[in-house]
Amino acid sequence: MKKILFYFASAILLFAYIWVLFLSMDTSNVDDSYDLFYLQKELKYYSAEEELLEYCENVVFEYTKDGNNKNLGWGWDNSEENGTWSIGNNSTFFILVNNPDDLYDLQIKINDGAGYKNNLFLNGEKIGTILPGENEYHLRIDKYLTDGFNKFEIVSDEEVIPYNEKNAESGDKRKLNILVNTITLKSL
Repeated sequence: MKKILFYFASAILLFAYIWVLFLSMDTSNVDDSYDLFYLQKELKYYSAEEELLEYCENVVFEYTKDGNNKNLGWGWDNSEENGTWSIGNNSTFFILVNNPDDLYDLQIKINDGAGYKNNLFLNGEKIGTILPGENEYHLRIDKYLTDGFNKFEIVSDEEVIPYNEKNAESGDKRKLNILVNTITLKSL
């Protein structure tokens, strides 16, 4: 009888362990601010390190083949000679800000575009719109910046389709949005 109770209790504990493991895999209710919390907590004390200065404001991020494009998040293709394509409807990049109360100028230089209007978000708040045909985009930022890493998103309202469906002469099947050359966040 003791063996049966032991096996029964073991089976219940095993089931509970598997259930907890299964529940922990669901991250749908976790947003980016939770992810960035740990990144900022770990990196806050190391922002003076030479490697992290590459992610700070007043740095020109070059998205060309030999550029310093380390601050890219998801939604980007490989770097090409004249820039990096944002792929699909949503692309992100991160910039480390040490003085969020200062006034900043965001500069985005665009080499080409597939004709989509894009909204620009900073830490989840819409801050501007990039229109088709713009080659250089400037925006003054005086709010929504935080101390530490800030998440910028380029989001298209339209469904980004494969380029060869939009331009029949092209064999390119990527979902090209805009070709970014440089991004700079300058303090004023």
